[in-house]
Amino acid sequence: MNHDQSTTKEKGMKRLRAVLGGVLMFGLLAIIPMGCSDSDSGSASVPPNVPTNRVYIMNADNGILAPAAEAAEGTVSATEQSWEYTLTLENVSDDIFWFTDRPERKSGIETTEEFFQTVWPEVYVEIAPNAILDGRIQPDLPDGLFLVLRTPVYDSVMKQLTFNVTLLGSTMDNKHPASSVTFKDVKMTINDNNLDNQVVEWSFAQVAMLATLEPEGTEGKYNLHLDNVYPECYYMSNAPDRYAVTYTVALFTDTWNNQFGDVPPNASITAYASDGKVQVNTFVLENPVYDSENSRITYTATVLEGAMEEPDEYLYSPTLFIDGAPTPSCDSGFTGRFTVHNGSTEPIWIVETSPGAPGSETAAQWDWWVKKYGEKYEIKGGGTKIFCIPDGGAPGGNFRFRMGCDKDGNNCKLGDDTGPMAGINTLFEPSFGCKANKKNEKKQIAGCAFNPSANPTDYPNFPNCLSNPTPQNCPSISGTDFFDVSTVDGYTIPLFLEVKGTNCRDDKGPRTTTDAGMLDVASCPSDGKATLYSDNETQNALIQKDAGISWLSKNGEYLQGCVSPCHWFTGAGIGDPTNPDPSPLPAAPPYNSANYYCCHGTPGPQDGSGECAKGPMDGTKTYPITLTNYVKSLKAVGYKGYTWQYDDLAGTMTCDWGEQINLTLVPNGGVPYDPATKWAYDGGKCSGGKKGSYSSLLACQQANMKYKCVPETYATGPTVNYCIVDPQGTMTWEECKSSGDCKESY
Repeated sequence: MNHDQSTTKEKGMKRLRAVLGGVLMFGLLAIIPMGCSDSDSGSASVPPNVPTNRVYIMNADNGILAPAAEAAEGTVSATEQSWEYTLTLENVSDDIFWFTDRPERKSGIETTEEFFQTVWPEVYVEIAPNAILDGRIQPDLPDGLFLVLRTPVYDSVMKQLTFNVTLLGSTMDNKHPASSVTFKDVKMTINDNNLDNQVVEWSFAQVAMLATLEPEGTEGKYNLHLDNVYPECYYMSNAPDRYAVTYTVALFTDTWNNQFGDVPPNASITAYASDGKVQVNTFVLENPVYDSENSRITYTATVLEGAMEEPDEYLYSPTLFIDGAPTPSCDSGFTGRFTVHNGSTEPIWIVETSPGAPGSETAAQWDWWVKKYGEKYEIKGGGTKIFCIPDGGAPGGNFRFRMGCDKDGNNCKLGDDTGPMAGINTLFEPSFGCKANKKNEKKQIAGCAFNPSANPTDYPNFPNCLSNPTPQNCPSISGTDFFDVSTVDGYTIPLFLEVKGTNCRDDKGPRTTTDAGMLDVASCPSDGKATLYSDNETQNALIQKDAGISWLSKNGEYLQGCVSPCHWFTGAGIGDPTNPDPSPLPAAPPYNSANYYCCHGTPGPQDGSGECAKGPMDGTKTYPITLTNYVKSLKAVGYKGYTWQYDDLAGTMTCDWGEQINLTLVPNGGVPYDPATKWAYDGGKCSGGKKGSYSSLLACQQANMKYKCVPETYATGPTVNYCIVDPQGTMTWEECKSSGDCKESY
């Protein structure tokens, strides 16, 4: 931002605070509490004299977002924190500005007291609204929150307003704060509810410090600049739907054509004019250009016919809403609770593999997926898809991912199901529970899928289920969802799982996320004679060479995936060099080296972490799987899922039925199979894309980030110390490797 813009902005903000703080009058009613049943089940019956299509904008000097448990009890831990908070706004303006959605183009002012006394209890009787709050945590950049607002309490004397809220998403660095967060210069936009239950209504939202309108030369056409724009934006739904996806602005602009095609979208920008009044302007937007170095995005903006007023040149604290295309709602008996977002600029194909043998009744429980979405489903670069999950549940799902494919999702550069890499993929394994069995009863319940994994010990009334799984022989699945991510066989693409729930956990306590966003194929390591051994002479000759074994497999110049040591020892055509003499895996002694890298065989390597982690021995030294570079590099980048068969420190996550499941593929950007993907360090993290000076995530982190030496103790042993990237770390990568207990592992 240049000096003139900064000066103009500072003057405008001072004038804005003066107008809003000194001119508006106090209301007479001291406290107005408003209830809301928030059933989210349909549209409310609203009297005809109360408009339902208005968007409301209010402002306050300060705001505090406090965890609900903290507000009630005084303290809360990060792991116990739900997504429920208390939002308190201080020095709230006495008036609320409103405007109607297209096609009416009306606007006006409502007193804050009248809004909460009359409008709120009528318009939001059944369905609590979604809202965007933008304000400043840091002095220079705005942050945004996407919220559900409930049960407002307005004190007109103190000019204080309190809500119970659900945090659906945010651009804050800490996406799920466990302690209070304070904002300044708050502006909150309360969206209108969607009254059409056949579709989901969507908008993109961007927040910035300043918007400037530069005449382009044609009447009604401008260059719209958003300065100090936050590097993330929202893709969000109108209530009663509660969907929210966070985009980087870079991804949004790079995939603009995927979002809007040849039809440029309409947009509205709400901001404060230089006289301190809220102003709304509507445009058609085209040609976005993002300058990440200067935090500026520029659009070609054409004023819509019938726009409400001539826009000011400078607009302060703008929020830009861009219309997204509506998407169909789910059919009866299905719920849209599984959302997948593609964080790459390239298409990703989702492939579902049904459990059980083909043609079996177990596999048939996933026939609904093929009927609705086909055997393969494409999500374009930057795209988001809501998948409708049957209320009766679907156990034992297995999703794989493909990239760099032809138009039919075949002949892929990464994740194809043919050739030696067919079994290597990042796996997302969900098991969706049954709505009718929220009590988790061990019996057959009408409308529920059956549980083919019910064993006689836990389900004595169903002794034949495991041997012959059918709806007649097995109990119904429970009302619990199960989620797992695995790299035991290797990995291909990174992903991030987040469940918006109040009762999600693993066997160690509350948990709502599984972060596999650091699974960067280009970070795939090598292992050599210092960390690997084989009793097969042909294999060991390759291991003893200076280069060792690279676990990275390529197809020409493209990266195919990172394979686990187990698969190299037992497979052909993978890794570099490939294994010319794959090992068998005997089920009983005597064992070979591959048994220990695959944790296979009993008694022995298959009998728990302690036995498997003994590793093969060359006569004087052991070479356990836990100290391979394959495992250590995954630990180093912060991955907490399975890296080997008994690495269950962050095991299966479970959630009660009905929670919103959000899966982001390639969350840090870039194209995983493309060796030209570069990594850049900015804002405390490494991101992939076209710009940057590092060839891999691992290299970027090791050059810029801090580490901790962390001990990990497995169920039956051993304890191993790893250098793990950590925001609270105090050591460089080199310092960590040579420090105390970690020195023995490196």
